[in-house]
Amino acid sequence: MVNMEIILNERKKAKEYLETKEVDNVVQCSSILIRYFYSPITTDAEIYTIIDGFLKQSFIGYKSENWKSLIEYQIKNLKNRKLVEIDYIPVLRKELERIQSLENIRLEKLAFTLLIIAKYYNYINDNNNNWTNKDFKTIFKLADINVTKSKQCMLISELKEKDMIALSRKVDNLNLNVKYICDDTEDIIFNVTNMNDLGNQYIMNVKKDNSYKQCKNCGRIIKIVKNKKYCKNCAIEVKKNTQKEWIRNKRKQALNNQ
Repeated sequence: MVNMEIILNERKKAKEYLETKEVDNVVQCSSILIRYFYSPITTDAEIYTIIDGFLKQSFIGYKSENWKSLIEYQIKNLKNRKLVEIDYIPVLRKELERIQSLENIRLEKLAFTLLIIAKYYNYINDNNNNWTNKDFKTIFKLADINVTKSKQCMLISELKEKDMIALSRKVDNLNLNVKYICDDTEDIIFNVTNMNDLGNQYIMNVKKDNSYKQCKNCGRIIKIVKNKKYCKNCAIEVKKNTQKEWIRNKRKQALNNQ
């Protein structure tokens, strides 16, 4: 299964793809761009040509024959769906007070993550009714909690015992219902503007832990190590770009000295 990032504003993301031509997930990119370019007068063939041409330019190793059937399937099933356009998800005082009352950092990070995920799905589906619609693996990754599956179940069970969540009545359904979402939008403490590192966002914005900060390049929340400015992935990319620039400058100097 392809890991799909939760993106609050897909229209903004589509414009970012087109501007930077940086693609790290073909499935997600094509899904967004199909809906971005769709109009009642655009044919499926025209949409495919646009998406295929863009990915040839933007995704290293992309081959049309390997992705054709998937993209055509996406066009058929996704073209009429609206882009998600959420600027932010508000976090309310009463919600935070309920979460902080847990007085356990792992439970708090988990509860905060479940809150934001459920609110996201409430925004895109009026009939969602506070369900999270995500598997445990994805939830705990977003919560920045690295524990075993058995420990995941224990933490979920603790939240249930504290009447923070309810489980689906279906035995084979692990969906979670969040019971501490408030309707009053007047007492907003802060807004979540991206769906990455929700657990670390909680630590930084609610617990005011100065050992966490945003990656200078991508904006993800990272734990500070010495004078660290970038997350792991960006640090690698920045180092590569620095080395490339150094090589270009050396070649340029060598040519000038000839």
